[in-house]
Amino acid sequence: MESPLRDLAAAMSTTPLPRRPPAFGPEPWEEIGGPSWSHWDRWFCAVAVADQSGSLDPLEQRMVGELQVAPCTTRRRELPSHVELDPKECGLDEVSYAKCEDMKSVSERRLVARLGAANDEALFAITRALGFLLDF
Repeated sequence: MESPLRDLAAAMSTTPLPRRPPAFGPEPWEEIGGPSWSHWDRWFCAVAVADQSGSLDPLEQRMVGELQVAPCTTRRRELPSHVELDPKECGLDEVSYAKCEDMKSVSERRLVARLGAANDEALFAITRALGFLLDF
């Protein structure tokens, strides 16, 4: 004679539990206050709050003044991630190439002098190269 406990154990071992689909990050998690939040947003908030003792103010103070820069080289390498910068248009001494694969986050305080600035056309090309690199 089978016991009810054995019947339950047998039923549980043969009946798979429904599983939620895996979450990789960009999938929507929940809508809060209007915008849709992804799993990445959720993770970032949890880690940021945990690392900052419950307040995001110190993190914000550290991030203010951070710039994204693309280091430049004068060597032409024919790479799709390098964007040519015209010296006349960008205020540089010679033809240079923005290395979009090597983007860096730099504190504004570390910048000493402006050597040049990318014009709108170069910024558009840099955005396109970043889209290529990030597969957007």
